[in-house]
Amino acid sequence: MRAVLVALTLGALALRVARLGRLPLWTDEGHSLLQVTYRPFGDWFDVHPPLYTALLWVWTRVGVTDTWLRLPSALLGAATIPAVYALGARLIDRACGLWAAGFLAVTWFHVWYSREARMYPLLVLTFTLALWGLVAGARDAQARGWITYAVAGAAMAWSHAVGIYYAAVLAGLALAIPRQDGQPWNWRAWLAASASLLALFAPWLPFAIAITADTVAAYWIPPAGSEPPFFTTMYQFTVSPTIPAAELLHSYLGLDFGAFFGTWVWMVPILAVLVCAVALGQPRQRWTVRLLVLVYMVPIALFTMLSLVVRPILIPRILLPVVVPLVLLLAVGIEALPRPRWRAVVGAGLALVLLLGTAYGVRRDVGFTEGWRAAAQHVGAEAQPGDVLLFLSSVLTSSPRESARSRQFAVAEMLLLRYDDTGRLQSLPRITTARVGDACPPGSLAACLDEAVRVPGGDGVVWVIRRGRGPFPPPVESWLERSLEAGPIAEFRNLAVERRRIR
Repeated sequence: MRAVLVALTLGALALRVARLGRLPLWTDEGHSLLQVTYRPFGDWFDVHPPLYTALLWVWTRVGVTDTWLRLPSALLGAATIPAVYALGARLIDRACGLWAAGFLAVTWFHVWYSREARMYPLLVLTFTLALWGLVAGARDAQARGWITYAVAGAAMAWSHAVGIYYAAVLAGLALAIPRQDGQPWNWRAWLAASASLLALFAPWLPFAIAITADTVAAYWIPPAGSEPPFFTTMYQFTVSPTIPAAELLHSYLGLDFGAFFGTWVWMVPILAVLVCAVALGQPRQRWTVRLLVLVYMVPIALFTMLSLVVRPILIPRILLPVVVPLVLLLAVGIEALPRPRWRAVVGAGLALVLLLGTAYGVRRDVGFTEGWRAAAQHVGAEAQPGDVLLFLSSVLTSSPRESARSRQFAVAEMLLLRYDDTGRLQSLPRITTARVGDACPPGSLAACLDEAVRVPGGDGVVWVIRRGRGPFPPPVESWLERSLEAGPIAEFRNLAVERRRIR
């Protein structure tokens, strides 16, 4: 089994590093780069705790190419494969651990976020280790389990702003884990481990409270739906990039089924295996299936509730840790099949379905990307001395949260210059509407922008660079229409570059 696990880990690493530097960095990755290269240590205290930033700072002492910047995420993603195996082996048996490790190795969402220079693979790895420690401590009464839970849970809390919520969920779900020896539950060990976790996280608590207050005051994510996305999360994690089955059959076999066999077809084997897990899995230890279902569902329900009651935070990537109980449930479903041959055939087929989603996702660049390289080449080829680069932002005021957000538009400037092979953009004036708004007296934004874009000796050309499609503040939009003549627009994957001229 060790050789199989090594092969799975190496295969997972190969999927995560293949063509790692082909796409340019996008804004969130640029923010990671900006923190570790251009900002002092004090500015690391951003929305997320600084554990990942500290690791990346050490890593970038060697280099800052796109591939090198993303490589830690690929390594952390691959390291999660043996961690999931260890968790499955402890929960059920080694065969279940191998199936779960194999499924995670080819699961689309985990592969994609293991290819970004962000903290999500670290969050998933620490979540897996914390859950392993919780099972070893609560069920098997092992001191090393409680220690692992406390340390890994604290690292998880230091990895991402939502990490402390996952730690709280795991602490609560520990109550669903019975002692294997039938002895009374060890409340003292649980309290000591939870207190240790909080103590390790305590230095960040003041920042977390302040950031939470700013987040409640001003947030930008659209409201989530009222239904917890249990099914849609599963779909996004696994087969969402795959083309409809009818299209695949028509392309390769010439069979025409119309639009009936859509993308939903790929969910059928996944749901069937999950039904086997719930209906047949571990009849002598039903709590294992219940625990995994709760570990999958409770975080989704929690973040849905917070999005409805407080502020919208429910974006798919913060749910990435629940991919761990999902692949474990799939492994339980495979192991619940009565015959070894059935397990091999169904398990291999399910892995192929998951790999198909990953292959299409990576090939079609389905994840969130931005065309900074193409945009820089376009502007660099056409811009002239005296032209102005104007970056649109979605905020104007100078509240603490919005000031932090406005700093991300320094990221936009950095990324455009990073991919400018001509070197011509370095000397052009660069303006962001947020920066102008912060320095402008109330009610004078239009006059401040008029003054900012007028460069002595220039031809009045302003390159307007938009990330996404807004929404941008109405004063900015009205100023654009009043002060700048509309010009040709070039779009580069979630970016738009418009060449305008001052009226």
